[in-house]
Amino acid sequence: MVRAYRTRNNHITLCRTNGGRLYYYGEFTGRPSTGLAMRAEETTDGYVARNGPYRYTIDGDKVIVTQNGRTIGQESLSPEPSPS
Repeated sequence: MVRAYRTRNNHITLCRTNGGRLYYYGEFTGRPSTGLAMRAEETTDGYVARNGPYRYTIDGDKVIVTQNGRTIGQESLSPEPSPS
């Protein structure tokens, strides 16, 4: 695990595989069936992951969701402790 966050409605986890690939996993709180994993990359200000027309950008203490370049959501992030 690289980082973990929560928002008002979501849990977001960033994990790196043994091979060095970074993944963004997001799910609605209490609804694990809504979970979605996607490749991510580190940026100078945080992280970004893409899923088709959707882009999930972690920038400091917020996550911004865009669809086809248009912002459709933004939420404040609270860091979660590592489970280890």
